[in-house]
Amino acid sequence: MGADAAARAVLTRVQQELPVCERPYGALGEACGTDEAGAFAAVEAARAEGLIRRIGASFESSRIGYASTLAALAVPPEEIDRVAALVGAHPGITHNYERDDRYNLWFTLVARSKEARDAELARIVSDSGCDDLLVLPAVRLFKIKVAFDVREKGEAADAEGAAPAPARAPLEPAQVAPVPLDDADRALIRALQDDLGGTLRPFALAAKVASGHAGRALSEEWAVARTRELLEAGAIRRFGAMVRHRRMGFSSNAMGVWDVPEEQALAAGEVLARPAAVSHCYERPRSERWPYNLYTMIHGRDRETCERVAAELHADLAAAGIDVAPPRLLLSTREFKKTSMRYFEEDL
Repeated sequence: MGADAAARAVLTRVQQELPVCERPYGALGEACGTDEAGAFAAVEAARAEGLIRRIGASFESSRIGYASTLAALAVPPEEIDRVAALVGAHPGITHNYERDDRYNLWFTLVARSKEARDAELARIVSDSGCDDLLVLPAVRLFKIKVAFDVREKGEAADAEGAAPAPARAPLEPAQVAPVPLDDADRALIRALQDDLGGTLRPFALAAKVASGHAGRALSEEWAVARTRELLEAGAIRRFGAMVRHRRMGFSSNAMGVWDVPEEQALAAGEVLARPAAVSHCYERPRSERWPYNLYTMIHGRDRETCERVAAELHADLAAAGIDVAPPRLLLSTREFKKTSMRYFEEDL
């Protein structure tokens, strides 16, 4: 494998997994046809270009005691910039997009409790003057896998470039019991949500940062072992690279919303979650104003690609015996905010 092909394999794989061990770039390089130095150089080059936002952990908020929701506001077009700025100013807002629909401002909110989450939504309605709000917490989570294959056509699409995700039953956040966490765990989570790039030993850096938060010495060995435990418990979704997909050439994204009979929602979600082009797949509550209950997030290099994938998903459902209307496709027109949640910082 040539150096460029190996670098592309590294960038593809590290989005899904940077191995949790003391020398993760050695294991990453071995899986991608290069060595530790080559894997580290490829990741650092992508960080320098701004393709990678950070190296760290992505967390399942419900498993560490937080409450989250997707929400949408119907905002008069002339007010969209003002309201988007108001919404995005809250640190618990992680994503904030304009989409081409009457419900034109879509955002995610993460808070320390359901009560805090709902109070913030009420404040947004009051301060914005926009009272047509959809509150759409996840009923079931079928898939979150934000990873973009940057390999060229003909390069091996096997274990050298992709880390298979373990099969898991759909997550029902309302039924989740949070993982017990002590002060050292919370300190580690604060460290793992930072950028741990720029070093061959990210868990040594995490241990050093966590030690400062915890007020006592925590070892690299402990940080590795506890990160693995949090991954196995589902509190950490993945440890790896968080990327800027637009800079990687995936400049179009579309949220497909589907109206599926309740008795078929589980089967439909499993079908819709399968394709690699779908990064997120959720079931959410429907309402009279918004009769959709399944959501698929599609990323592509252009609008036409997103529309083609949506049509293929509709065909996949039909092939599975699930006869529903095509999705309502909401294209993103502007990204106001995209960041990772900062957990447990309100404790500092």
